[in-house]
Amino acid sequence: MSKADYSIERLGSSDLPAVEALFNAVFPWKPVPPGFAAWRYASREIGGICVGVRESASGRVVAAHGVQLLPATRGLLIGLSVDVMVHPEHQRIGLGGLMEERVRAEAEKADCTLLMCFPNPKLARLRETIPEWEPALQARAYRLEGGFASPVAPRAWLVMANLPDQVEILWQALRKQAPDLMGIDRSRAYLAWRFMRHPVNRYQWILPANGEEVRGAAVTKLWVDPTTNVRFGDIVDLLALDPGSTKALLFAACEHLRSQSVSKITLWAPWTVTDEELTSCGFEPDPQLSRTLQVRYLNKRPRIDFSEWFLAQSDTDLY
Repeated sequence: MSKADYSIERLGSSDLPAVEALFNAVFPWKPVPPGFAAWRYASREIGGICVGVRESASGRVVAAHGVQLLPATRGLLIGLSVDVMVHPEHQRIGLGGLMEERVRAEAEKADCTLLMCFPNPKLARLRETIPEWEPALQARAYRLEGGFASPVAPRAWLVMANLPDQVEILWQALRKQAPDLMGIDRSRAYLAWRFMRHPVNRYQWILPANGEEVRGAAVTKLWVDPTTNVRFGDIVDLLALDPGSTKALLFAACEHLRSQSVSKITLWAPWTVTDEELTSCGFEPDPQLSRTLQVRYLNKRPRIDFSEWFLAQSDTDLY
């Protein structure tokens, strides 16, 4: 078959079940439930774009490229490319590249500043053929295995699934403390969508108990390998206002995950957390866990200094 046997369009809400079926065909090892695509691209908290390719003969959606429209600091709107999927029976005929340009056009209509993604090796090879895509930032990936010794005196910590009342204030305080900080805006609406309404993953917040001033909060996730049943822990977000809070928070998050019998703990450390703080808690760099943040500027927007970009695992669709 050739490209002439297909049509490309922006998909609507009635097409989202077909997108979920496509996802499960392309990624059978991590199936998604009904409603996943609606959460991904059509929630009330964030906007979304989903471009699809139909097979002309059958009308079936055989490829899709999804983008989440995420408000960022300084009034920016970021298009996070999260799914580029082509059904196995329709690969290697250029459908991925065909969707790429339609997604760019739709994102420009939405007034996006730029598109960004964290490509796997296969998608990275596609993006290498498109000169407008460029590397912007390397995730600072760390892991912790084996024993863990507390770097600070034990404190009382609260573990909760609900969104803490103080967390948006904490984000605002961090931005005031670091005026040059940029990143996805962790508003209350965004955090509720990201962590409380996720249709697959379950997250837990770690923050001080006993009415202490909240100077740090972390979000953890437990993942069980479906093949081996090995348990892994991720610290997917980490907000802290000072080194003491960072270390205490890392200790509390790790203790919580250890209590769930994980074999390894991982995180992507934002630039507000230093290497010394991480290594003093036993974390080691893990280059294999890292991903490259790639960006494509739109509408002739000014370039961004990504050295100040706040990047954690929760800023991707991988965690």
